[in-house]
Amino acid sequence: MIIAPLRSSLIKKGMIYSPAHGDTAFTVPLFDQFMLRTMPDGPRKAGQ
Repeated sequence: MIIAPLRSSLIKKGMIYSPAHGDTAFTVPLFDQFMLRTMPDGPRKAGQ
C-alpha cells in the first residue's frame, strides 16, 4: 500500500496535518476516537 498519496489527499482536504516531520494529526478534536467507534475492526481492504 502506498501511503503518501492518501496522506497528501487527506492534508489537501483539511482532515489531517503534519505538525512535525513524520507526524500526522487530525484537525478535528477527538476524530481519532470517532473513527475507532465507527470502524472498530479498522478499514476494510478492497474486495472485502
